[in-house]
Amino acid sequence: VSGLSWPSLAPGQNENLQALMQYDAVRLLVERARANSSNFNLNSENAWSVVEICRRLDGLPLALELVSSRVNVLTVQEIAARLNDRLNLLVSSQRHDSELRHHTLRATIDWSYGLLHVDEQLLLRRLAVFEAGCTLDTAEVVCSGEGIAAGRMLELVSSLIRKSLLVADTMGRAQARYRLLDTIREFALERLAESGETGRLRDRHLDLFLTKTVETAPKLNDVYQQLWLNWLEEEHDNLRTALAWSLESGQIEAGLRIASALVRFWEIRGYVKEGMRWFERFLVRADESISLVVHAYALAYASFLAMFLGDAASATSYGQTAVS
Repeated sequence: VSGLSWPSLAPGQNENLQALMQYDAVRLLVERARANSSNFNLNSENAWSVVEICRRLDGLPLALELVSSRVNVLTVQEIAARLNDRLNLLVSSQRHDSELRHHTLRATIDWSYGLLHVDEQLLLRRLAVFEAGCTLDTAEVVCSGEGIAAGRMLELVSSLIRKSLLVADTMGRAQARYRLLDTIREFALERLAESGETGRLRDRHLDLFLTKTVETAPKLNDVYQQLWLNWLEEEHDNLRTALAWSLESGQIEAGLRIASALVRFWEIRGYVKEGMRWFERFLVRADESISLVVHAYALAYASFLAMFLGDAASATSYGQTAVS
């Protein structure tokens, strides 16, 4: 079942409660919460949390039904805070009134997953490494092989879309983009870990975005700068995932190369503080195994970002180390 609509609402933003109730996901959550707790009401104190629950659960009706059963135990603010473990949170205790697979979100997704062909299961769990979704060509690079022929990627992607396990965005763009709903992605990551493929797939993901960022860096100074900045913006969460994995897996040189390639993007798009944090985390772990050229460039870029942030002491320290 496709997700219901929900509004965008930032913390502290003034909200029109009547307008929020016009969105199907909000209305379903509020109505089912009232059925479980007659004292429940949408108000200015819980409105953002209600919207955040709808967003984090992708507007999925079953998930909203299950989460509404918790309002007589937890506040919606507490529920929103616990959604990082949504598959365990959304468990129904009413086991007498419907089939078992409808009692928990995990069981429902698992039931759907069990109906997939083996190669569809392979692709679904492998696609979970893409935090920001992917295009067909990036899916082929990272996910094909070992059970999935590259020539079948389009067929398998199409099948997962038809089965509502993958979402396609084809409007207003040159390349279609595919993403897993957050709840499905969480499930797929668990299955990926169980398969023992996590490290290999994350290495492929890291290698892909290392290659792409290094190729893109010099293009940020040419006439198509805006095009490449927009591409990096769209892939930013994938780049963050690649950087995080390079730290976790000890691939420090790869992380430094990505960070160095992103400096211009971070500067122009206002991510200087984030970029500085990445350099700090990598440079503290850089040792003699790192290429001297890569290390020197990273120190120089870190010096530049520190100077940009007005941190003269760090800028001087990184700069002196770079030339020493």
